[in-house]
Amino acid sequence: MIVPCYNYGRYLDECLRSLSAQTLLPTQVLVVDDGSTDDDASQIPVLVERHGFRLIRQQNVGLVQTLRRGIAETSGECFVVVSADDTVLPTFIEKLSRALRAAPEAGYSYARMAYFGDRLGLSTVRAFDARTLVCAGNIIGAGALVRRSAYERTRGFRELKALEDWDLWLSFLEHGYIGAFVDEPLYEWRQHGASRSTRADMATRPGRRMRRAIQARHLRLMLRYYPAYLPTAARNFTRRIRGANPKV
Repeated sequence: MIVPCYNYGRYLDECLRSLSAQTLLPTQVLVVDDGSTDDDASQIPVLVERHGFRLIRQQNVGLVQTLRRGIAETSGECFVVVSADDTVLPTFIEKLSRALRAAPEAGYSYARMAYFGDRLGLSTVRAFDARTLVCAGNIIGAGALVRRSAYERTRGFRELKALEDWDLWLSFLEHGYIGAFVDEPLYEWRQHGASRSTRADMATRPGRRMRRAIQARHLRLMLRYYPAYLPTAARNFTRRIRGANPKV
């Protein structure tokens, strides 16, 4: 397991406690502190040692390079990334591992996500559907359990302003890998402040422009799946127009 942490020391103990409480314990947990500078940064080594996990501290290089280093510094057939401000349910690893073993055609498994903190409810994560993933946007939850052999066939995480995970799942699909879905909210996504994911809101103009740029990088997938998605796209466009021009 890889836990990237940047100025989230105040949440880290809760995250690590959820990892220590797994019914199927991870063989490795690596916390990568990406040059935290907040008041809680000094507590990070204490918390990691308390839970018996491994810590790497580095100068701030950003999320993508932090993830790349975490993946390179760990071993094992699979890996999973859990953000330092999030938590997971006790059966998280057990159920994702079971789903991945049952689906040899899958490059990763994932579960539903529940919001907590400033917002409650369930995210829009849904069962894997290639057409929706390519044409509508990311439907895969955070904390996916990834086969390392499948990941190594892709280009890996790329330097983008956001949506790196969606770009990665499209690369998996290009290599013939689908996702195995667990229909339970096993990953708890903390909602607080203007997070990186919030800034990448697909409903905004910059978000839509970013989405189109990523789709352009996966043009073959668009050419394969978009024709069958056109009726859905037309309905969505009509709803947006009606919403922008309500009847008086």
